[in-house]
This record gives sequence, C-alpha cells and structure tokens, in this order.
Amino acid sequence: MKVKSPFEKVISNSIFYSIGTILGKIVNIAMLPVYTYFLTDSEYGMVNTLTGFSTVLCIITMLSLRASLMRFYGETEQKEKPVFVNTVLCVIVLNSFFVIGGLFIFRDWLMRSLFQGIDFWPLVFFTFLIILFTTLFTTYQTILQAKQEGRKYTTSNIVYMFTHAVLNIIFIVILRQGAIGYMAGLMIANFILAVYGLLRLYLSGDVVFKINWHYAKKSIKYALPIVPHDLSNNISEYISKVYINMFLSYAATGVFSIASQVGGMMSLVQTSLNLAFHPWFNEQMGAGDQGRINIKKFSVFVFIIYCYFCMGLSFFSKEALYFLASDEYNSAWRIVPVIAIGLVIRFIYYSHVLAILYNVKASNFISVCSISGCLINLAASYLLIKYFDLYGAAFATIIYIFFLTVITVLYSRKNCRVDFGMPKMLAALLITIIVTGIGLVFDYRGKDDNIHFGSTCYKIMITLFVTAGIFFMYKKQIRLLFSILKRGKK
Repeated sequence: MKVKSPFEKVISNSIFYSIGTILGKIVNIAMLPVYTYFLTDSEYGMVNTLTGFSTVLCIITMLSLRASLMRFYGETEQKEKPVFVNTVLCVIVLNSFFVIGGLFIFRDWLMRSLFQGIDFWPLVFFTFLIILFTTLFTTYQTILQAKQEGRKYTTSNIVYMFTHAVLNIIFIVILRQGAIGYMAGLMIANFILAVYGLLRLYLSGDVVFKINWHYAKKSIKYALPIVPHDLSNNISEYISKVYINMFLSYAATGVFSIASQVGGMMSLVQTSLNLAFHPWFNEQMGAGDQGRINIKKFSVFVFIIYCYFCMGLSFFSKEALYFLASDEYNSAWRIVPVIAIGLVIRFIYYSHVLAILYNVKASNFISVCSISGCLINLAASYLLIKYFDLYGAAFATIIYIFFLTVITVLYSRKNCRVDFGMPKMLAALLITIIVTGIGLVFDYRGKDDNIHFGSTCYKIMITLFVTAGIFFMYKKQIRLLFSILKRGKK
C-alpha cells in the first residue's frame, strides 16, 4: 500500500470533510426558506438563542476533553488506545449528567436572566436534552477526527444533517410546530446519532469497558486550562445574541442569525480544512525541519483559499438572501462581509492556537489569551450594539477576533514559535478587504429589496479575474488537490 505524502494525507482527509461540509451547507441553504417562511423572525431568534446556549454548555459538559483526545490519541500505544478513549468518554458522560442536573436545579434563574419570554416547557427542556445528546455525538466525532478517519466522520455527519433536515420538514412544514418543532427535530437528530456513535465505538473495539485513572488524570489536567479558552470563544458569540435580545428584540436576533449563517458558509472550506489540519499539524511538528516547512507552505495556501471564499461570499450574499429568505431578512447581507472577514482573521488565531496546544506546558496559559479577548468582546458588544444595532454586533465581532488574534500570536511566538508565513497572510488579507470593498460599492449604495443586474455582472468579472490570479500563483497546489480528487473517484 502506497504511503501518502504529508500534503496528500491532510488534503485527502480535507476532501472527505469537505464532502460532508458541502452537503451540510447545501442542506442548510435548502432549509433557509423553511426557516424564514415558516418561522417568524422572533421564533428564529429564540431558537438561535437556545442553540447558542447549548453550544456554550457543551464546552462545559465536555470539559474540553476533545483537545486531550486530539493531543494524546496519536502517541498512545495501539493496544492502550481503546482504554484511553473509554476513560475520556466515561469522564465526559459523568460530567454531562452532573451539568444537566445543575441546569434543572437553577432553571428558574436561567428563565429570569437569559430566557425571558421563552417557555421552559418544552423549549428550554428540549435544550437541556440537546446539550446531553450533542455532547455524546461530538465526542464520537472527535474520536474519528483523532484517528484521522475522514470517511467515517463524513458519513456520520451527512446522516446527521439529513436526519435533522427531514425532522425539521416534518415538524415545521407539515405539523406547523414552529420553534418547538425546530428544537424537537434537533433533539431527536442528536439522540439518534449519539446512540449510533456509541454503538459503533463499542462494536468496532475502539473502546473497552476499562478505565485507566492515569489517563483520566492526564487528560483532565491537560484539558481543564483550555476550558476557559473554549468557553470564552463561544460565550463571545453567544453574548452578542443576548445583547441584541436585550437592546433590540428576538426578531433582530433572527436577522443577525441569518447573516451569521450566511457568513458562516465560510466554514464550507474552513471547517473541513481545520478538521484535517489539527491532527496533521501535530504530526508535522514531530517531523523536524521539513515538517515545519510543510506547515508554512500549506498554511499560506489555506489562508489564500479562505480569502477567496470570503470575497465570493461577500459579493453574492445579497443575491442569495434575496432568493432564499423572506423579505424581512433582506438587509442581513450588509453585515455578512464583516462577519466573513472576521472568520478569515480567525484562521491566523486558530493556527497559532495549535502551536500553543502542541506545547503541553504552554497550553496551561492559553486561557489568558481567550479570557482577555472575551472581556474585550463583552465591552465592545455592549457599547456598539446599544448605539449601532446589528452593525455594532458585527464590528464588535471583528474587534474581538482581531484583539484575540494579536495576543494569541504574541503568546505563541514566545512559547512555541512556528512560522506560518504571517507577512503573506497579512498582505492577502489587506488585498481581500480592498477588493471586497471595491466590488460592493454599488450594492451598499443601492436598496436591499432588489437585485441590480449591472452590479451582479461587475462582481462576477472581479471574481473571474481573482480566480485566474489564484490559479496562476498556486497551480502546483491546485493540481495536487485535483489529482487526489481524481484518485478518490477510482
């Protein structure tokens, strides 16, 4: 069997992840009319507030042990890997029941402070169960990622996406259950996939009924300092929705959530590459000088791809929302470019976080970077949303990501210096901002409720010109990508 080169390994896994991500985004895009036409903007704001809360709580239930799985699975002896996985899984399950129990005990406080205007039964109750089932399914997915099994990861992700979509159609479109139907579909989909994942792990021998307390202590010791880091990132995203609810309305949260979902289409490339990049990065760091050269080359290439998709998404988000969403969401496209730029900058942050996490001792202090960024976001969101509405939320996100990236890069260079090709990244980012601004000048001067044919053609011409430039500059990497794609079809 032919051994894959470093680039082939990360790109081939990225292809599998991309297939799942692309199909997932297609499903999400197809479901946008369902959400915007069958849910009111207030209902959509409510479900996004609840799902945002569940995302934050999943960090607590998992104790960031997904980082321990990613960091230590590869270096654990083969015969001990099932014991290691089962140990981490048991810690996560026990902690999940403890956290969910705490949520039920303090539910009255939650209803007064975070969920005003939302009924506990069934919406918040469903949210608590979603937290449990999502934690279990995410753990299964993380184990597949740590094993670099992109095919299995993609298969389970596709099954989850289509299950969720079918259940939403049943509950929202056919049964007309609104926000309750959305949360019920999400809960049932995560339950089905969580049970499926756990059964697959035990039947395949990836876990055994044995606990090693040394592995538990080692994993928890490594992961606990990362909890504030993971929490601060997710809280920063969630707090914007809380402030929008406070200063504006659930309807405004619905509009912002649509813009975030469109801007989040950057993850079409970002998530798939990041999933493959993390274990590949750890592998290359152990390969000496050549591994670090590979990291630099691939990081710059990935960043250029991010910038390209950011430009395209910013250019055509207005057209997408015009055809896919109801009229009350037409203005959401205006904040999509800001969100997309923030996601591009986040790759710089993400890559340097990997360098910090690789250094086990340095990882104990990563929370300082994240907590500082979270505090900046809390202040910026409060001030900007209060006075500038949804634009304030978007620019608060940019300020938070920029600040977080700067202090993370400085901390990384001090504790685990890795050359990611920063000058080239910054040059590409600046060019992207300028080109995006030039391409959107006519749209920002126009109205939201119509599409101007001349403006669309103008953006298409710029996109074709930039596409040609990228193919010319990175033809070797692109040829490698296409060769792997052809090989995968055979």
